[in-house]
Amino acid sequence: MNKKIIYYFTIFIIIAFGIYLRFRYYLFKPPFWCDEILYGLSFIVRNFINIFTSLEENQMAPPLFSFLILIIRKIFGFNEYSLRLIPFVFGILSEFVFYFVLKEFIKNKAGIIMGLFLFSVCPPLIYYCGEFKPYSTDVFICLILLLLYKKVNLNFNDNKYIIIYTVITMLLVNFSFSVIFIIPAIILSKYINKEIFNYKAIWIIGGLVLSCGILFLTNMTTYKFMFDFWTRYKGFLLFNLKSPFIIINNFLEFWVQHHVNPYLFIMLILLGSICFFFEKKKENLVLFFIIFNIIIASFLKIYPSSERLVLFLIPICIIIICKITDYAYYFKSHTKIYSIIIFIILSILNYQALYLKYLNTNLDKDIMTNERWILTDRISVKNTSEYILKNYEPEEDIISLYEFYTSIEYYASLDKLNINYMHYIIPQKINCFDNLSTKQEIEKLFLNFLKNNSKGLWVIGRLDNSFTTRLSPDIQFIENELMKNKSKYIKILEGNIYIFHIKKN
Repeated sequence: MNKKIIYYFTIFIIIAFGIYLRFRYYLFKPPFWCDEILYGLSFIVRNFINIFTSLEENQMAPPLFSFLILIIRKIFGFNEYSLRLIPFVFGILSEFVFYFVLKEFIKNKAGIIMGLFLFSVCPPLIYYCGEFKPYSTDVFICLILLLLYKKVNLNFNDNKYIIIYTVITMLLVNFSFSVIFIIPAIILSKYINKEIFNYKAIWIIGGLVLSCGILFLTNMTTYKFMFDFWTRYKGFLLFNLKSPFIIINNFLEFWVQHHVNPYLFIMLILLGSICFFFEKKKENLVLFFIIFNIIIASFLKIYPSSERLVLFLIPICIIIICKITDYAYYFKSHTKIYSIIIFIILSILNYQALYLKYLNTNLDKDIMTNERWILTDRISVKNTSEYILKNYEPEEDIISLYEFYTSIEYYASLDKLNINYMHYIIPQKINCFDNLSTKQEIEKLFLNFLKNNSKGLWVIGRLDNSFTTRLSPDIQFIENELMKNKSKYIKILEGNIYIFHIKKN
């Protein structure tokens, strides 16, 4: 059979398999989790005008992305399928775009096949393709800009194109925050290659800065909240030698899902970077400028370099790794060539096979290991929220973890119920919010509510307190105190969640 036909058939199979995995996860439709709910609350109350201002619950997202979601919500209603449609579509489109991007940076067909396979079955890329957040869109925009970088010549004479490119840049920033790092990297790379004049670069960068300034001014309160949140969550790099290695290690563990030692991938990325260096093509520096921009932004505490927020770095890292295959021919021994290629492929397949086995055997129970929320958590939160709403009496207090509180608020908003509730937010040491708290203080809060329980009380917590970000009173502690107090109550266990409905004193 013709080698060309085999090559394109392999490409087709890989892309089709990637689309299948994404479509399967999208159709699976797990209930929204806390992050999606916080963002989704804005689409219950917002219209096409105030969607461009600060969102509910201190959420921040590109305004044009939110605008597009709002259009879909108006057309198809408010449900998991409609709100996740845009990330899903862009996730599918990214499959095709990444193939063409690989062709621009990788010349060896084996490298293109390997890179496309890595991209198609990458767990975080599949997961965020089905999540109601803009991370999948960030990946698509990054790939489109990299493709245009290779195809579009910015060394033009007609000044009207400067205005066009500047306006496009300003619009793209409002559609994906990844543009903040990619456009400067492209401009710098083009400038080094003498493909853009000074004043043209100033125009485009000026438009980028102006657009970022408008975003900051219209979301100043939200930005301050996010700054405090990511500072406590250690999403910013610190000015010490240890900090960059911690961030890199966390990102790679997020990418490979703990299936493979991340140091193996660090070695492959370093080897691929050396191959790019030996190629001596200045235009390829754009990949490293993007990474450099993110590191600088994180050091300056402008943008956190934390896992899903820099999801678009995964395809860039894949391209760098696959560059190794372009330089295999420098080895005189064919044994060495095949050994290197097989080593890389087996390393990747080792991780991917574990993931695929995990997905196939556990899709009915679990989501992804990179997310702390497994499906049982999500269904449990949805079920408990709906149960509380059905059995809630006016003026009863609700004490819960923040994630459950927002879920109750979300389902209440959908049902247009008017509920008065009391909650506490898990704070700085535990879940990165404002007030200091310990397990003893949380238990003290429960005892205070129990002592003054004149209206009725709901307590929602987690059976497993292994995650320090979701600490709640132990179920045994609650039961002991209720027995001491001789309180009448109903106890419900739903998955990993407990509910106590305590009757008023």
